[in-house]
Amino acid sequence: MEPANRQMNALLDKLFSDDLAEDYQAFRAASLKMDELMAKNHGAQHKGQAKWSDNQDNRLRKELANGIYRQFNETFREPSDEEVQGCSYARFTDRFFSAL
Repeated sequence: MEPANRQMNALLDKLFSDDLAEDYQAFRAASLKMDELMAKNHGAQHKGQAKWSDNQDNRLRKELANGIYRQFNETFREPSDEEVQGCSYARFTDRFFSAL
């Protein structure tokens, strides 16, 4: 699973630097402002505590990766046995010829 995670992170980095660059920069700027507000309101963070912006960045990456995996699985999944058995020749030909 580690190679897949590395490749997905590389894909997300490429998306964030190319196609989604402006949106990602706006997201990062907003989350860094939130870090400043959190520090102002709650004081300094504990040593080793993740910043709010880092947590949100990780959450964004996870959501996007899951969406990409989900779409990939839906696109390339094998039909189940029920779907294969339910597709009779007559039903197939009816659909085929009605589409013409």
